Amino acid sequence: MEVERFNLGGRKKNDLASAKPGGGNFLGEIWELGFEIGNLKSEREMEIRHERSVILAEAKG
Repeated sequence: MEVERFNLGGRKKNDLASAKPGGGNFLGEIWELGFEIGNLKSEREMEIRHERSVILAEAKG
C-alpha cells in the first residue's frame, strides 16, 4: 500500500505514523482534536436524549 507523505517543516512525515496521539506534531494534534470533538459531540447527544426522555415522561404524566 502506498502511503501519502506530507512535507512538514522541511521534513517528510508518514501521515499514518504522524497521526498518532501524543506524537507532539501537527498531524498528531489534529488527530487528538478530532477525538476531543467527537467526544464532546457524543456527550451532547446523550444530554439531548436525556432531555427528550424527561420531556416525554413529563408529558405522559
